[in-house]
Amino acid sequence: MSEDSSERPAFNSVDAYYSVARTLQSRKEYQRALFYLALALKQNDKHIPSYLLRSLCHMYLCETDKALADVQTVLQYEPKNPHALLLLAEIYYLRGDFEEALQTFHRGRILRPTIEQFLVGVHKCETAIQNSCTDCKIRLTADLDLTNFYEGAFPRKKAARNAKILITRGKPPETPEDLAPWPTTRPKDIQRRLMGQGYNEFTYLEKMFGDETNRIQQLQSANQDVMPEMNATLNRSKENRKTAVRCGTYLDRHADLFHKLDPGFRHTKTDS
Repeated sequence: MSEDSSERPAFNSVDAYYSVARTLQSRKEYQRALFYLALALKQNDKHIPSYLLRSLCHMYLCETDKALADVQTVLQYEPKNPHALLLLAEIYYLRGDFEEALQTFHRGRILRPTIEQFLVGVHKCETAIQNSCTDCKIRLTADLDLTNFYEGAFPRKKAARNAKILITRGKPPETPEDLAPWPTTRPKDIQRRLMGQGYNEFTYLEKMFGDETNRIQQLQSANQDVMPEMNATLNRSKENRKTAVRCGTYLDRHADLFHKLDPGFRHTKTDS
């Protein structure tokens, strides 16, 4: 190309700023990524990828209001954008709006059933709603009298002391940890997707929990007065079961938390 030629190399500043922001976001440098995304949107205030990436960065920084505003802007331009719907659902889930998140995951699943994150999101929202709903026997009256409500929430000292005395009488019951169930009821394919490489350890702990539970039931049904040495075996099995529950609960909660921070599984390594 000659020096006097009018031809000039093409340069798109929006794409350049966006590419830099993508690189910074992959390095988890979210604040720096936001700076370049602001420059990109200043050049083109309708650049959908920049809005989506900025919303994702805000979500990672737990700035859910800003993340929600950006993804809603995208949905104004493209109401059926599956990536925007997935991001919107994850933001609702992070905020604790499980019903809104569930509806959005359902919309995305109908729109794009091939994206399995929508199915995972539906299941985790249903689990969160089920865990959040507890049977409350206290009902507020029409005159808004909160006396019974607060008495149930904060029992009087005398009642609490009497309850403590009743608990300490006789043989102490087993601790809740001894009776704790296995921590999850998710389908295996979803659990494998959430846990990635930790799924093999999780299944091993689940088998260990089942084996120790069966052994405890057999030992408790036996006559321990005839064979006192079985007490040591029973206690050891209880400790093994508690250990399995602790480790399994940790893996399950860690996988769920990691998925909240990385809803697109971009940094998740799964077993092939």
